[in-house]
Amino acid sequence: VLTALPPAPPPPPPRTHRTHAHAHRRYDNAWGLMLGEPGRGVQTILEMVVRTRLDCAVGSAALTRQCAQLAAAHAATRNAFGAPLARQPLMAAVLADLALESEAAMATAFCVAATFERCDAEHDAAGAAADAHAFRRLATAVCKYQLCRRAPAVAFEAMEAHGGNGYIEEGPMARLYRQAPLNAIWEGSGNVICLDVVRTLQREPRAGAAFLTTLAANRGSDARFDALMESIGKTLESVAMHSAADGAFNVRGARHLVERLAVALQVRFFILLFAFISFVCAPHSFVCSPRRTSRCRRTRSSSSATRGRRRRGCTRASPWAASTPCSPGRTVLAPSLSGRGATCSRTRSWSVSL
Repeated sequence: VLTALPPAPPPPPPRTHRTHAHAHRRYDNAWGLMLGEPGRGVQTILEMVVRTRLDCAVGSAALTRQCAQLAAAHAATRNAFGAPLARQPLMAAVLADLALESEAAMATAFCVAATFERCDAEHDAAGAAADAHAFRRLATAVCKYQLCRRAPAVAFEAMEAHGGNGYIEEGPMARLYRQAPLNAIWEGSGNVICLDVVRTLQREPRAGAAFLTTLAANRGSDARFDALMESIGKTLESVAMHSAADGAFNVRGARHLVERLAVALQVRFFILLFAFISFVCAPHSFVCSPRRTSRCRRTRSSSSATRGRRRRGCTRASPWAASTPCSPGRTVLAPSLSGRGATCSRTRSWSVSL
């Protein structure tokens, strides 16, 4: 007796991007309400686009951080040539690059997000609100371009760090690698973002001035950063001199301009992040009285024993001391190699403002 073979199982679904929800709707005889003024639909929708571009930038920063963490965790537990993979010189360099990309992306994304809160807080001040809105419009587009375009490269490096296990579908890296390019396409691809940045600089000269003012807060921190700022300033002046109609500005260099703006913005925010981390991780911070500079009082301590000594009036010097002479209103924390601490004539506590 011939028995019927069991039916073949259905083919597996194609490996597509299923992380985000997608839907296509069709409205028949729907009632609509006009938003904004007639003939200014693009300007009205740009207010929404600025916020959704920030969402894409934050999502790419989160994906970058997740890829860097997965690569570091795998390298710490994977042994190769008698030692953990993370201790191999080449892999250590790759992990350091991934960590730098991750921290720079997170710092840039959340510092740009903080400008949205400042815009809401400064809504009553007309001048301050105009500058904040102009900077937000430009910085959000630049941030979205840079972070979304760097995410696929970071995902590839992290997947390569996993070896063959990073390519198979059972692990998370395959899904992250498929997901990485999506945010760069949403809410304006690379060319659209670059043209929008050039258009913003030409129609809103205040945006370029506000951008340079933000970068100027870190002028003098590094010679390379100062040279980059000078180059950006000359380019922004060239863009602002020509309107969008005469076409004198060569838009072929728009991508290079946006990349330089993004790097300068990341350096500016990364310097703030480094200053904040240095303040938090320092075991002690000293504040000297302007009248009596020979005696310093501790403002924070790292252990309960140190806090007990402070309550008992102990004046033992900390291994971290402000050993670099500086002007009033500036603190430089440096370790004392001798273990005896160091003396300071003028110091203050850190003040980090985003």
